[in-house]
Amino acid sequence: MLQFQGKDPSVDITQDVIDQTDEEDDADVGVPALKLPACELPRLDEISTFFVSCLASPIKRERLSVAIESDGYIRKLTDMFHACEDAGNVDALHRLYSVFKSIFLLNKTALFEVMFADDLIFSVLGAMEYDPVLDKPADHRQYLTNETCLKQVIPLNNVALVQKIHQTYRMQYVLDVVLPTPPQSAIDDNALSTLSSFIFFNKMEIVTMIQVGIFDTQRRSVAKSVGCFLRRLFVCLFVCQCDNFRTS
Repeated sequence: MLQFQGKDPSVDITQDVIDQTDEEDDADVGVPALKLPACELPRLDEISTFFVSCLASPIKRERLSVAIESDGYIRKLTDMFHACEDAGNVDALHRLYSVFKSIFLLNKTALFEVMFADDLIFSVLGAMEYDPVLDKPADHRQYLTNETCLKQVIPLNNVALVQKIHQTYRMQYVLDVVLPTPPQSAIDDNALSTLSSFIFFNKMEIVTMIQVGIFDTQRRSVAKSVGCFLRRLFVCLFVCQCDNFRTS
């Protein structure tokens, strides 16, 4: 039997892989946080180009999402949108459309929660009206404000439930109407999957809230009926006691 002296080659290979992985992890941790361009009109071209460039890399998309959320960048962009719309700056509005489209394509729940908040959604929709491929701006805000309304088949006294229904309808509208089908070369096959999931879970929450509301209504109705029954029973017992007292 032959015996070779020295280290097992497989140990060296394994150790090299481990060392390389550790170095990659350390390098990733050591990368500085993503710094966003200042949200200023003169830098709008830079912002648009920067956002689009981040879509191709999962790591950059993740870091961009975190930076946008932590910096309150969406609200700053909506403020810029209103200023550009008031000034009639069509070129800037076209670039803002590209920026907001990129934010949607980042496919992050935290950013959807910000954009679909009641105080920001119509500003976001306004920016999405200025698609440069259109001959004239779309009318998303006008449609959702004036041409749609919530018809309550049963009374909905829960304010949070009504707000959730409105939010879900707007999400579905954005998914089906506002956002074009993205090219597969720009993002992966799961584009907007998070928005679809967000809509699904919103619908589940709406159903649960309605069921809880119906249960509470039934419970109050049963409690009221039981209370009436007990009051009537008490009156009957009182009358019986009075009759017994008179006959005794």
